[in-house]
Amino acid sequence: MLIAERDHTISVWDVQAQRSERKERFDFRARAACVSVDGQHTALLHDGVSLVALPQLQVLARTGWPWHGVARCAAFAPQGETLLVGKFSGEVVVCQRSGQSLHADKDLLMTHQGQVQAVAVLSSRAVVITAGSEGRVQFTAWADCSPIGYVEVPGQRLTSLHISPDGVFMALGDSDASMSLWDLRALDIPRLLDLPLAHMVPMHLAAISALANSACWRSNARCKACAWS
Repeated sequence: MLIAERDHTISVWDVQAQRSERKERFDFRARAACVSVDGQHTALLHDGVSLVALPQLQVLARTGWPWHGVARCAAFAPQGETLLVGKFSGEVVVCQRSGQSLHADKDLLMTHQGQVQAVAVLSSRAVVITAGSEGRVQFTAWADCSPIGYVEVPGQRLTSLHISPDGVFMALGDSDASMSLWDLRALDIPRLLDLPLAHMVPMHLAAISALANSACWRSNARCKACAWS
């Protein structure tokens, strides 16, 4: 378990043994952190971004000039040490490591109207999911950074996004104390429609069944939630 504290310290805990394995103090206060899938790196978010090795807590690279804005959330790309960083300004940037520096690509991955509240990656589908406080959740193909579609969540202010460990469901939280659960298997529908029936497995059929039973499909209306179909 990784803990970022207000006193500028970061600690790594062995949960099973219930003890701290390592603790380091940095020259900044990390507002948030994300850990790579393999558990070898963490990205600490502050006025910039620092890439840190785990469990040694050694800084490997960090952003410098001309970085602008405050990092709000981040996720590691499906492969390598590339980072997808969401900012308070609504921008989502791609950061590449070059030696001891993290450089933001000139072209933005996308821009939300509100603060970027979450960035997540579906590695099995190579899809990037970003959520803005304005209530829009955007789906982007990582291979060519092209938009797949989006959903808009009614409410006061979108505050959080979490993906289930198997990548099948997405939970969204709102400032009005409500939450919604979304079935991400709908992302597979365009590909499944081109797949021979004999090659389908029960999970594929469950996704098609879920879509067929949805209200927007039955009414033959192309709603925003089905923007990628």
